[in-house]
Amino acid sequence: ANQGAEEALAALRALQPDVMVVAAYGLLLPQSVLDLPRLGCLNIHASLLPRWRGAAPIQRAIEAGDAETGICIMQMEAGLDTGPVGARHVVPILETDTASTLHDRLADVGAQAIVAALDELSAGRLVFEPQAQAGVTYAAKVDKKELGIDWARSAVEVSRHIRAFDPPGAITWLEGHRDEPPLRVFQSQVLRNDGNATDAPGTIVAAGPDGVDVACGQGSIVRLAALQRAGGRRQPADAFLRGHPLSARRAFHLCRRLSLPLGAPAGRGRRAPVFRFGACTVDRPAWPVSFPLEKQRIAPHLRKRRAPRERGLPAT
Repeated sequence: ANQGAEEALAALRALQPDVMVVAAYGLLLPQSVLDLPRLGCLNIHASLLPRWRGAAPIQRAIEAGDAETGICIMQMEAGLDTGPVGARHVVPILETDTASTLHDRLADVGAQAIVAALDELSAGRLVFEPQAQAGVTYAAKVDKKELGIDWARSAVEVSRHIRAFDPPGAITWLEGHRDEPPLRVFQSQVLRNDGNATDAPGTIVAAGPDGVDVACGQGSIVRLAALQRAGGRRQPADAFLRGHPLSARRAFHLCRRLSLPLGAPAGRGRRAPVFRFGACTVDRPAWPVSFPLEKQRIAPHLRKRRAPRERGLPAT
């Protein structure tokens, strides 16, 4: 591995680059690479730094309910997205935006921004300013274990969750079908948020051509306009319901995720999300997640939490 790295470094050095540009690279460049270009290494980062440093800034911005995000042209350094910023472009987040639609808009802005920044850099006019010390947040990589929907949250939060994880799609299970692959749901819309809905969270209030309406916490209702069964394709609600009827009064299982608040300061010591199924709480469940409520069948899953310590790794 070291020999391959040395060969790659030698190949880069032979190019004698003036500048290097990365976008959504996902890895930290070693200092030996950062020092190669005469004008440095630039990163096209999809957030308004220092907010949402890290791997998933688009998803985290939507999930947190941010009103805007943007593109920063940043000079790379050894830290994770800590370098000074030379250009900043604000992009509003629409109420209908998903990770996919926002990604595409940011990609267009980023492409134009880097061309302009390179012109300014070559002319010696691009000024890099250090990032603010306040307001630093970390956009953790999306883990498939956090895709489950907690219907006990408000419809606003549930809708953000669904839009933030599209793709691949937020997931849920119908009651009585915990041992089957989950449904994926898309195109969420807050239907009611006045606090007067009386159905228990997760209850299907109505299902028709316009969507599947599901009760959420705080007396609210969210509408799902598209759904997908495992192995199937994403379908509008009316097409999905013709093949897979969902009658009112059925319910989805709650998948309660407890974690640090979104936008919590970056740093070490962040715990992995904790999921609750019924009366059972399990850290880092296996995938696909399906934990029966009987105590004697839950115990083996709980014992798996001790395995990392036995391997000499940090305990969860």
